[in-house]
Amino acid sequence: MKRSIGFALLLLSIAEISTAQSLTERYKKFQKAATKRYETFRAQANARFAQALGEEWLPVTQDSIFEKPERKLTPPEEYKAPEEGEEVVQYMELSAPEVYTASYAEITEQPKPIEKIESNNLTSEKLYLSYFGTPLSFRIPTLPELSLQKFNEKEYVNAWKVLAGEDFDNLLYDCLDVRDKCQLCDYAYMLLLDKVSKELYGDTPSGELLKAFLYAQSGYAMRLFYCPISQKLHMGFRADYTIYGLQFLTALDGKNYYILEKDTMPMHVSKALFQYEQPMSLKITNNQLFGSGEMFTRITTSSMGVTAPVTINKQSIAFFQNYPMVLLNDIPGSQFLLYASVPMDKSIRKTLYPALKESIKGYSQRDGVNKLLNYVQTAFDYALDDTVWGGERIFFPMETLYYDYSDCEDRSILFARLVRDLFDLDVAFLLFEGHLATAVNFEDEVRGDYYMINGDKYVVCDPTYIGSSVGQIPERYRNAQVKFIKLQD
Repeated sequence: MKRSIGFALLLLSIAEISTAQSLTERYKKFQKAATKRYETFRAQANARFAQALGEEWLPVTQDSIFEKPERKLTPPEEYKAPEEGEEVVQYMELSAPEVYTASYAEITEQPKPIEKIESNNLTSEKLYLSYFGTPLSFRIPTLPELSLQKFNEKEYVNAWKVLAGEDFDNLLYDCLDVRDKCQLCDYAYMLLLDKVSKELYGDTPSGELLKAFLYAQSGYAMRLFYCPISQKLHMGFRADYTIYGLQFLTALDGKNYYILEKDTMPMHVSKALFQYEQPMSLKITNNQLFGSGEMFTRITTSSMGVTAPVTINKQSIAFFQNYPMVLLNDIPGSQFLLYASVPMDKSIRKTLYPALKESIKGYSQRDGVNKLLNYVQTAFDYALDDTVWGGERIFFPMETLYYDYSDCEDRSILFARLVRDLFDLDVAFLLFEGHLATAVNFEDEVRGDYYMINGDKYVVCDPTYIGSSVGQIPERYRNAQVKFIKLQD
């Protein structure tokens, strides 16, 4: 009897093991099939793209460049306290402004490949380069000759098929890895791909096709354009903004695609597009983690006695110097939102912010903001962009802290960043003819000239009205037309 029970238990155990093994094998088969389907899906997408490259490239019907707007700014005004016996201007609610609300779409996730890119053991060589002071390395294959010296649709088909093979997967994997680890925004990532491609193939159609391949495989929307006069291939990137200073070409889908290097017309565009593509976002949500070998330090001092050191990464300044200026949905003044939404660099938060926090410690909201206002008014020298840069140039907040001169636009952007970071208060831009100022929605009751917006009181703060306090506005702007642009991250 005991033997019968033992034998039955043994059979049951064997059955359980067999079932477990069967489930494991079935799962492995399912996993392998799923992986194969994904691989096939990406391979099919690349095959369709390559096939479209072989079809006739059609003439581009429109190209243009959005020129930077010319704004003639009014020189700064210095506040003069009323003399004894002189009538004191009474604070008041100012005329209702034109209200504009604009925000850059919230980025929850950057574009990603249509399937996960896996690392493999097919490459042994490495490319080493420095990107904004950051030493990087990329695994690369033995580079094939892509034969794109002269335009030939068949050669483009063959070249794309070569790039779509497994040999270039490690390079793509490493590029995406750098994007994540360095917290690169979309524009910084595209510039990285441009640099990598030029390092490998030079400024040639082969290099531009490699850039386009890496960009498309990463999930971004792009189109390929060819100029028969210069014999250059251009990758046009899609961004749903008005971008100033870059040539755009209208593709077959009616969308504008921007190219980094201006070229002559006529141009032709390929019908090829990659599935599940997403346009580039120009919003910068994180600090770009560039190398910190070169740091710049200066001491800033305001007329109220605030002395604060500022340490700035020069590589960040180099990156921001050529960042494109954009207009969002053609909303007036929305170009300032991009600059004001960028988080302050870590090195600045470590050096400047502790000193500013100490200077406003124990102060009311009104008095603390007033100290920040005076700091921005008096710690920096004023100069017009035309004088310094030869044209319109808007600063990111850290640029105003870095460069010797700034204007009303730069100071308003810096002041808005400081108030939101140190007081967590809502701030709006006041766009006058030839002038930019700000208004703050205090939680406390604060006296001063103000605007009422949907039941909220926004008190004027002018970072270029030198010596003025919270709530004071130059007389010429008290009854002037103004556009009210609320900052929304």
